[in-house]
Amino acid sequence: MNKKYLNYSLLALIPFLIIISIVIFNMNAIQHLDNLITLEIVSWRTPLLSSFFNAVTILANPMSVVSTVVILAVIAYLLTKRIDLPLWILITNAIGSLALNPLVKNIVQRSRPNEAIRMVQESSYSFPSGHAFSSMVAFGCVIVLLILSLKPSVFRRILIVFAFLIVLFIGFSRIFLGVHYFSDVLAGFSFGLFWLLLSLSFFLARRPEIKAKK
Repeated sequence: MNKKYLNYSLLALIPFLIIISIVIFNMNAIQHLDNLITLEIVSWRTPLLSSFFNAVTILANPMSVVSTVVILAVIAYLLTKRIDLPLWILITNAIGSLALNPLVKNIVQRSRPNEAIRMVQESSYSFPSGHAFSSMVAFGCVIVLLILSLKPSVFRRILIVFAFLIVLFIGFSRIFLGVHYFSDVLAGFSFGLFWLLLSLSFFLARRPEIKAKK
């Protein structure tokens, strides 16, 4: 494994481990704060914002993520003429979104916020947020591909910032729409970043010739 990215992945996992420990062993310690944040954000709803965040959250729906990942894998192949990078993108997203995150949800079994404040219907458990996890992994792969494929430039920085903002907006949308608590989203981001960096550490250890463009 690439030790640098392995260390980064372990650092990224710390918030997730802290939050899941609190949720499992002392729910009351976090539930009150989560409720306050949820009610505050829900109070910001307007027809315009509701339409905007309904559209934003679709970007991390299963079909949207699958489409994004497939398109990204094709672009990765066209840019690099290699099959290993597209395969890494596909496998990382598939294992993470279809296996790891659902596994944690079913272990923790945290209920979602009250149905009275939900703007969309969800049937799975709340912790961690699948949309936050999937967006971090999928758009994190976008950022990795940009760094590996494009030389440093204002254009590359703009694209990276844009991808990062999409991730943040998706996470915020889940609280705004009343289907997740703040701690669900934060844990989803942390867990997603951990998985992205961990898989990247395995990939780069076996492909040391792949480096960021300079």
